[in-house]
Amino acid sequence: MIIRYNSGWNRFEAQFSTDFHGDLAAVKAAGFKTDGPPAWVWYTVKVPVLQKLRENKPPSGLEITEEAYAVYVPMAKRYEKNLAVKKEAAVLVKKAKKEQKLDEEQPPVIIPHKPGELFDYIGAADLPHKEPVSKPLIIHKLDGPPCTSCGDPIAYYEQQTPPLCLWCEMHPKNVLDTSAVL
Repeated sequence: MIIRYNSGWNRFEAQFSTDFHGDLAAVKAAGFKTDGPPAWVWYTVKVPVLQKLRENKPPSGLEITEEAYAVYVPMAKRYEKNLAVKKEAAVLVKKAKKEQKLDEEQPPVIIPHKPGELFDYIGAADLPHKEPVSKPLIIHKLDGPPCTSCGDPIAYYEQQTPPLCLWCEMHPKNVLDTSAVL
């Protein structure tokens, strides 16, 4: 099997040898992807996939072109640096979580009007009593003319010629004089 670099697609492609089934099993196990029919080109853009193929070589052998190797080396170095940074970040995240957990462990709350009693939380019974505040209900007085159908007073935003409430305006079947409805 030969590994080539396709600069048009920026990917590594596997060219199979005469041992098709052995090469196919090796690229599938390594994690290569395929374009599918009609070309069935097996490719990868990931360094770990190439490293896995290198560790588990196919029975026919494994070669890499000079162009592919020239692209692979800097990618592998960058991948190793990224792994080191991820390991350092994981240590820092673990340390931050541990510090956060220590910050969350606070001493129990002592309620001033109940000295000597310790509570994990403050409930409604521990709060001072306060009368509920309710807003007064404001009812707007309807000063308009009465509805010609039902007799209810109408508001300024309802139909004025002929005077109809919203209900009678929306249900013209209930209006006594249907000729008056627009």
